[in-house]
Amino acid sequence: MDDRTLCESSFCARTAHKSAYAPARAEAFAALIDSAAKTSAHLAAFVGEAYGRFQHIQLEGERFRVYTLDLGNRILLAMVTRADTPIGLARLQAKAVGAEILKMLR
Repeated sequence: MDDRTLCESSFCARTAHKSAYAPARAEAFAALIDSAAKTSAHLAAFVGEAYGRFQHIQLEGERFRVYTLDLGNRILLAMVTRADTPIGLARLQAKAVGAEILKMLR
């Protein structure tokens, strides 16, 4: 497993991939997630969301859904699923994987 980290400003996007994307494409994906998270944080602060952030970010298209979970400490977990994957399943999987990531980082 190749592990890449991209940190800018107040957010870090961490991408671990298993050949789904080439390293350069994974880094580009991480940069886009980072940008979306920054935009989301601005919007959360604008509407008065607690802590100035949304914990969940969901982008949905005809074929794919990008679900991002803010794990805190500038760590974002992003996953791409087919659009027909139940969002509840994606959220449960993200929560379980996020807990494992946080456990490994302690």
